Formats: sequence, C-alpha cells, structure tokens
Amino acid sequence: MKIRIVIALNTLCLGCLWAQPEPSAQITFKVIDDTGKPLTNIPVNMGTYVKTIHGESFGKDVYEGPKGKTDTNGLVTLTCNSKTGGFGYGAGGGILDGYYYDNGGEFWFKQEETKDGKWLPWNPTVEIILKPIIDPSPAYFSSPEAYIKKTNQKYGFDLMVGDWVAPNGRGQNADFFLEVAGYWNGHTNYDSTLIVSFQNSFDGIQEYQTLPHGRGSAFRSPRESPIDGYIQELRLRKARKPSEPMANWVDDTGKDHSYFFRVRSVVDESGNLRSALYGKIENGFAFGGAVENCFINIRSCRLNPKPNSRNMEFDPKLNLFKNLKVEEQPRKP
Repeated sequence: MKIRIVIALNTLCLGCLWAQPEPSAQITFKVIDDTGKPLTNIPVNMGTYVKTIHGESFGKDVYEGPKGKTDTNGLVTLTCNSKTGGFGYGAGGGILDGYYYDNGGEFWFKQEETKDGKWLPWNPTVEIILKPIIDPSPAYFSSPEAYIKKTNQKYGFDLMVGDWVAPNGRGQNADFFLEVAGYWNGHTNYDSTLIVSFQNSFDGIQEYQTLPHGRGSAFRSPRESPIDGYIQELRLRKARKPSEPMANWVDDTGKDHSYFFRVRSVVDESGNLRSALYGKIENGFAFGGAVENCFINIRSCRLNPKPNSRNMEFDPKLNLFKNLKVEEQPRKP
C-alpha cells in the first residue's frame, strides 16, 4: 500500500510540472518617426511560437501574441507567455494607411534565462522607427525572367519594355547588358559568372545595404539614390567543386544584395552629365549558370521614369507595367 501511495504522489508531481505555464515575457515598444518624434495610436503586435500543425512538407508553425496601440509618448507594453523566448513584432498599418510604412523585426530573450516564471530581462524597451510616406512616385516595376541564349555574349535588356533588345525581343534601348561566362559541369562542379554592364559613360550600378526580409521598414532603401559611386561592370560569381566543403562554395546572388542603378545617361557639350534615369533592384540577380539558354531573373526591379529624379520611394498602386500577373504585382515601395 505504501508503494502505491508513493507512485501515485510521484505521478501527481510530474503532472504538476507538465501543467506549469510557459514563462511570461513583457516588452515595451517605443514607436518614433525618423526624426525621433514619438508616434501616438500606432498599432503594435508581437507573436511567439505556439505549436506546429503537422501536414504537408514540414507542417505549419503557429504564432500567437497580443496587440496594442501606442500612447502619447509612443509607448505600448505587451505581455504573453512564450516557449522559446523568441518574438516577431510589427508596427504600423502598411502603406495603405497613408501616413507611415510599417516596420517589424525580431527580439530574442537569452536562451533559458528565466526566473520566477519570467523571461529576463523583464520588460526591455524595443525601439521601432516608422518612415513617413512623403512622395511615392510611379515606376516601372517588375521581376523580369528571361533566358540568355549563349554564353560569352552580351544581350541588352530594356527595363521599360521588360524584354531583350531587338532582335532577341521587343526592347529598343539597352539599359543593362547581361552576359554569362565560365563553365557548368553539373550541380557539384561549376564556376559561372553573370556580368552586368552598361552602354553610356555615366550609366552604372552600386550595392547598398538592407536588412533581411521581415526585419525593418517595408520601405527598405534610402529615399534617394546616390549622385555618384556607380561602377560600369558588376560581376556575380557562383562556384563549387566536387567534394568541396560548403564553406568554400561561392554565391554572390543572394536576395540580401540590393543595388541602385543609373541608366540612359546623356552628357552635355562639355561631357558632363545632363540627364539620366535612376532605379533600384531590391533582391539582387539570379541566374542558372554558364549554359546555353541560361535562366536570368532581375529581382524586384524599379525604374523611376522621371529624368534626373533620384527619388526611390515608389507607389505600388502606380506601376507603369499594366499586364503583370497578380503574383508579379509589387506590394512594397
């Protein structure tokens, strides 16, 4: 009888442990504009991993969490339980609210650092900066996908038409020249380079830094493209050799690469820049390798059609390409 009582008590204690709630987390969000001014009545939400619903592939992760709005000091405090101590958060109502671009990110409490049922540090302050919507302009927006017929040969691409320059397509003006060089002997043995070049003396391209997708403002770039600093040739290499460790693989085509570009530049009688068109590519270039009919993708490309305007704030509702599929339409500036 005594043995049975001990077993029953032990089982009851384990049940108590399983029933314990996840540690509680509290975060205060401070929402300001890009001048440091606190913003009132801004929606803020945060979510944390709750469970996985098993199904196709790896299933679906479920995230839940509280919502609130900022007070007159731009502050809102949110609290909920969390298994992992990791949170995603967001602020703002998106471009359609007419005032600010939404912003978001991640916050992780230190792994397993809890006390008295709380994630530590308790109630940290996380700052969120919302960029105001000032002057969104029309643009030629697309993510053109095409094929380069032969290696070691330049092909002009027209960004206002979204096609190769004649005779390879409907384009009339070569904004970019694209070329693939190197070799491709299969998925484990290749060394291929995509070469992006330009035809006019002041045309060119330069990289700028953005945060990974899902972090930071929906308006990811600076408001204006630079006046100078453009280079006339960009080389993006992908390379791998058989049995080589992954650490030695090369791939310059990741989606975290973003670029400003300047095209259709015209000079005056003294050789100075008189006019040009500016734009940006937010997710870089993708290409298949140095093979015939090589796949090429210029990801999230926006061209400002107004001469000499370096404004990079674009309105997704004013895309100058009218026949894109739903999944090809822009959703962010």
